[in-house]
Amino acid sequence: LSLDYDLIFSGDTADYGEALDIPKLSSFTMCVWLETQDANHQGTIFSYTVADQSNTLAVYDYKNVKLVINGETKRTDVSINDANWHHVCLTWHNNDGRCQLYIDGEQQTEASDFQTDATVDEGGTMILGKYQYFC
Repeated sequence: LSLDYDLIFSGDTADYGEALDIPKLSSFTMCVWLETQDANHQGTIFSYTVADQSNTLAVYDYKNVKLVINGETKRTDVSINDANWHHVCLTWHNNDGRCQLYIDGEQQTEASDFQTDATVDEGGTMILGKYQYFC
């Protein structure tokens, strides 16, 4: 499997990528290259759903990037919908609840005490580019 590939989303709601077999998480780092000028929709960068909980873990909203862990949301007050390509990285550690958002290699915001000591359960489905709802 080559690591040199692109996922291109045309804007159709059927455009997304899916991954299974995600282990239990006590921390994570998520990085993507992203370009959008969408000012009309929140947009989802990625979401992960376990069993009966919608968006157990999600990063969404191009106008004000938000992180969701186990149903709790943290706003960053950072927008990425300026029609430029951005390298977006978000980290979270459960030992101190620290989350950090980096845009183009520069830290934009940091928060602590967010889901301290929490874990994200294994066995769910991660989807790039689509918000998930449990039905």
